[in-house]
Amino acid sequence: QKQAYGQMVKRVQWFLEGKHDDLMEHVRAEMLKASDRQEFEEAAKLRDLLESISQMQRNSAVLSPDKKDLDVFSLAMGLGKVLVSVIQVRQGKVTDHIKLTVENELEEPLEEVFPQFLRQYYVPGVFMPEEVLIPTDWALETGLEEWLTKQKGSAVQVKRAEKEWRRELMEMAEQNVLAALKEDGQ
Repeated sequence: QKQAYGQMVKRVQWFLEGKHDDLMEHVRAEMLKASDRQEFEEAAKLRDLLESISQMQRNSAVLSPDKKDLDVFSLAMGLGKVLVSVIQVRQGKVTDHIKLTVENELEEPLEEVFPQFLRQYYVPGVFMPEEVLIPTDWALETGLEEWLTKQKGSAVQVKRAEKEWRRELMEMAEQNVLAALKEDGQ
């Protein structure tokens, strides 16, 4: 029972991290085992789960050709606050889009708000990708990559969205944050 629960938690984790290929391989193997044991009801449930995962895979656009995990950040100033758009890419596919609001009563520049925001966003337990994308015109705060790498326990790069698919992702994040500004009536 405990082992089954542990396996389920691992499946959910793979799913949330966008590791759909690993998950499908695992579910396919479980389905074959269930079939061999003549547990046809269990095998059918696993077959349906496989179909759901592959359906989701078809629906999420592949944007990073090298199956990277990355988070794309775009920020916009509102009145006394900053709106943040985060596009989460897992295994090269967009898996989620998050909109957040950060207080900024002192109207600090976005470049200064961002590193502070990141330190609050990546709290222990939050999945941290191998790459963080920032707008092309931002200066990179010294020590930020080192801090992220230390938090993750392996290399995290902060990159400007300068080329091809990275630029496309940033444009998407920027459109999202501008739409959030309009909704907010700023």
